[in-house]
This record gives sequence, C-alpha cells and structure tokens, in this order.
Amino acid sequence: MLARRCSNKYKGELIECCLKAIPISKKTGDTLCLNYTNSLSFLAEAYEQAERVNDALKLRFEILEKYQKMYNEISDMTAFAYYDIGKIYETTDSMQTANDYFKKVVSLQKVVQSKFLTESIDSIKAFQGSIKWFRWHF
Repeated sequence: MLARRCSNKYKGELIECCLKAIPISKKTGDTLCLNYTNSLSFLAEAYEQAERVNDALKLRFEILEKYQKMYNEISDMTAFAYYDIGKIYETTDSMQTANDYFKKVVSLQKVVQSKFLTESIDSIKAFQGSIKWFRWHF
C-alpha cells in the first residue's frame, strides 16, 4: 500500500488531498497511466485508513481494471492489485474471498516470478497458514 499511516487527526485532510490529485493526474495524461493509478491508489489507502472499506474496495477494483488494460492479466502490477483487494477482504474478516484473491497472486507469481512480489507472497503464506490452523483447531 502506497500511502503512509497517518494519525486520525489528518485522515480527512489526506482524503481531501488525494481527491484533488486525481483530476490533476487526469489532466497530465490519460487514465491508463501510472500517475492516475497511483493517485487512485493513494486515495484507496486513505479510505482504508479512514475505515471506508466500500470506497477503498471500489477504487482497488478500478485500479485492477486499469492494470489489466495497461499491462495485461499476467503482470506483477496486476498481482499487486489482486493482493490489495485481498488485504481489504482480510481486514473485513471475509477470509474465503481474501484467500481467493491471494490465490490469484500466488498463481501469477508462478508465471511472472517477480522479485517485487516476495513480501506479498510471504504475507499470503502466513495468512493461508493461519487459516489452516484456525480450521484445524475450530
């Protein structure tokens, strides 16, 4: 996730700044560029911090769609988008849905073999290990 954690005091200001950045990003290029998708990503992170899950999820799906058009389905950027969606579902205790998105990341990693996905894959393995432990014990 791109934006840094901020205190509750500044979450509203962070969202406001991100909302201002999006039209600027549109003016400097089309919506299929990293400037625009990065602006969306910063806003999604701000929404996540403010616990506006539905707003964040909507943006994460838009980012995924943009990445699929910009790169293709088989890319590390698409895998990162799936990961971010999975993390939102994980935080809302939608474990099966989170795991479905995480499986897509693992599947893509087997093809693209990106060194940039290493931390994400480690996090997914820990998540999947905890799910197996939970199912085994309860």
